[in-house]
Amino acid sequence: MITENKVATIDYKLFIDDGTIVDSGSSFSYLHGMKNILAGMESALVGKNTGDEVQVDIPAEQAFGQPQDFEPLKFHRSDFGQSFDRLEVGMGLNYKDENQKDIILYVSKILGSYATLTINHPLAGKTLQFQATVQGVRDATIAEINSGYPHSSGGSAPSCSCC
Repeated sequence: MITENKVATIDYKLFIDDGTIVDSGSSFSYLHGMKNILAGMESALVGKNTGDEVQVDIPAEQAFGQPQDFEPLKFHRSDFGQSFDRLEVGMGLNYKDENQKDIILYVSKILGSYATLTINHPLAGKTLQFQATVQGVRDATIAEINSGYPHSSGGSAPSCSCC
């Protein structure tokens, strides 16, 4: 049963209202209770067992939050160096704010030699539909609990693309 400190493996899809799949994964493993996936996904999976299916709506507050009032920041290509050409709309970038706190800014627009970044995730304010099938559940090892992620997938942090 999926509870805190269990490694759960799921097949999942996340949709927006128009049916567009915004993320999906097959045999995706995560450590439950470590906030490695969206809060709404984690809540929907509590108490589920291998073979169980889940289909729920996740409100924005349990997904990517409501949009925040934030004056977008505009950066010139010279601020990014050679990586400017690899920027894509929706991409999250690590940034230090004026207090040196790490935050993620998202590319909202690329126009000519400028990229506009915002604090709002592209899915902020949206209700998501979550579908999942539980493929397996096991106890996490002490090493996994200490690191905060499962090690069975090659020892690296989970790679849920939007979560």
